[in-house]
Amino acid sequence: MIELSNQHMHNMTTKEKSNLSPTNSRKFPSMAGKRTRFPNVFFLVLVLVCVLFQMGCTTLELSSDWKANEITIDGLSDDWVGLMTFFADENISVGLVNDENFFYLCLIADDMMIRGQIMMQGLELWFDPQGGNEKTFGIRYPLGMRDRGDVDRENPAERRFPQGRGQGMSQDFMEEALADLKILTSDKDPGTRIPVKEMKGIEVKVAVSSGMIVYECKIPLAQTEEYTYAIRANAGETIGVGLETPKFDMSSMRDRMGGGIPGGGMGGRGGMGGRGGMGGRGGMGGRMPQRPSQLKIWSVVKLAPIPAME
Repeated sequence: MIELSNQHMHNMTTKEKSNLSPTNSRKFPSMAGKRTRFPNVFFLVLVLVCVLFQMGCTTLELSSDWKANEITIDGLSDDWVGLMTFFADENISVGLVNDENFFYLCLIADDMMIRGQIMMQGLELWFDPQGGNEKTFGIRYPLGMRDRGDVDRENPAERRFPQGRGQGMSQDFMEEALADLKILTSDKDPGTRIPVKEMKGIEVKVAVSSGMIVYECKIPLAQTEEYTYAIRANAGETIGVGLETPKFDMSSMRDRMGGGIPGGGMGGRGGMGGRGGMGGRGGMGGRMPQRPSQLKIWSVVKLAPIPAME
């Protein structure tokens, strides 16, 4: 320790004396010439986007009921009483049932826009036998307007939206739209087109009545020599199940329909509109309805196990 004489202390300036004070013994680094570091804004934004993305893509967890009663794939909802779950955000009801050999699904919607999406854009039912969200096996039915030109591309006039008498959708169009389905093996697969009547093991039916659309489907669980197309799962296991309509493409739809949508509407008895058709006043003729949002649901489904023998 250095001792200072009184004479030396007397000769020190006030500033020098103050530097010896205990209260000023801690030295703070100078900020001059140094860059203040802030959190990486880009990194924070990226984290926030990822969090929001995960929140918006929450996978539903559902359970399939054991098939206690006979279910006939006929486009009617009578067999599904007490088996439906309502999805408020999508405004649809979905029922899931299975037995030892088959998986059954029913979708019911009375929303005018949902009905239009399914019939005009088509509906895809996807499966992931591993219980994830990989699109490994799918069925597109109805095919929708974008696949209608597959039958006769050399006659674009035939691809126009058919006008029946009155305001209803023509019977010819309904029969053609529901005659075939497509088997899909990935999200990028254009699909293999097969007549519904020729499918072995897979049954599917869509019916529109009194302003309500009913979609029913029956799919084999296990792939066998008899059933080429199947989910590849067993009762009691967990699978991924997705329902979605293809993204809306107005230009593609206009080309498929041969230049536009004619007037006359889609409403009326026997058509899709039920209460006045899809376009409100006058159906789809005149002003186009609001562009529909994409229906998209993905869920993890626990298949019902085989009941224990009593």
